[in-house]
Amino acid sequence: MAIEKLDKEVSEQEFQAALISSTNEFSFEIKGEEIYKDNEKYRIEKIYRDKHKYGEGGYRQNDVVLWKVSVREDKVLEARNYVSWYTYSDDSADFPEKEEHLVTLYKEDKLARAVFERLKNKKNKK
Repeated sequence: MAIEKLDKEVSEQEFQAALISSTNEFSFEIKGEEIYKDNEKYRIEKIYRDKHKYGEGGYRQNDVVLWKVSVREDKVLEARNYVSWYTYSDDSADFPEKEEHLVTLYKEDKLARAVFERLKNKKNKK
């Protein structure tokens, strides 16, 4: 269940920049895909799905997920970029069918909230 959603395209680099500035604010330490401070631990997961073949349609999805790790892992924040295409059976060209760009805050958490607010206040590229 989401606490707050933001309809905005956020690249992996923008997510990473917001995460780094947020971790600096709270004095977290980043080691590869993991983030630490005292007894708090987070994990970053990057998900790439590319089921698109030109002339056949399909989709491409890029997600960046921030997990809080305690007794179990809880998804606290996600940035999703999804595009799907369709094609006519007699044509090899693909046409955009659906596009979704969404940042979702799943749980109230100081690091996840800080990253979400930075992404929310960042101007869209146009």
